[in-house]
Amino acid sequence: MIRATAATLLCVAAAAAVPTVDAETTTAEAVVARTKSPLSDYSLYQWTEVRPDDTSRFSFWAAEFHRGSLHRVETPMDRLVADCSAMTGTHLSLVTGETKSGRDVAETACGIDMMNAAAPGYAGRLDSGYGALDIIKLRKDQLDRVYWISPAGLIIQSEFRKGSGANDWVLRNWAIRVEMTSPSEKMFSPDSLSASFVPIYIQAGRSAEYPPDFGHRP
Repeated sequence: MIRATAATLLCVAAAAAVPTVDAETTTAEAVVARTKSPLSDYSLYQWTEVRPDDTSRFSFWAAEFHRGSLHRVETPMDRLVADCSAMTGTHLSLVTGETKSGRDVAETACGIDMMNAAAPGYAGRLDSGYGALDIIKLRKDQLDRVYWISPAGLIIQSEFRKGSGANDWVLRNWAIRVEMTSPSEKMFSPDSLSASFVPIYIQAGRSAEYPPDFGHRP
């Protein structure tokens, strides 16, 4: 699914100890599983850019919150809560006001969405201010998707591409702030979807340009 300026927040590292992962024994499936069962609670704020075609582009913040097996996603258009153990979830569209519940919501919210996706491939590792990021590639909905995953299982960056060229991306997002603390348990019930838990400085801020140190394109 997720998100002061990014120039100053981009390399904010977790205050807690960062788990280590053995690169030689890492598999794509293990990394995907890590995103669905993160090794730590967290709050992740991201910036997202969408380019539907060569002449259109828009951008917005996004946020993900995780506590135990509970997960919450927010954007200006949507709010979702899910239990990633029971695989149940509820989605509220802020555009239409409609809500829906079910496993599909949890599949979307909990880590990398693998519904109807091709088998993932492991594309290497990249050092960053968030630790060594494992890079996963897969194909879904006629797009090539690339994810950069932290040792704790956070999706630090992602990019969806319609081709192999440097400018063939249609969606990309990246972390602008990470807090490795436990979010309030109040934000994970369906009733909580009527309110936002994203700080105003995230909602009102603007991101810096796409971070150049995340420019490794597998």
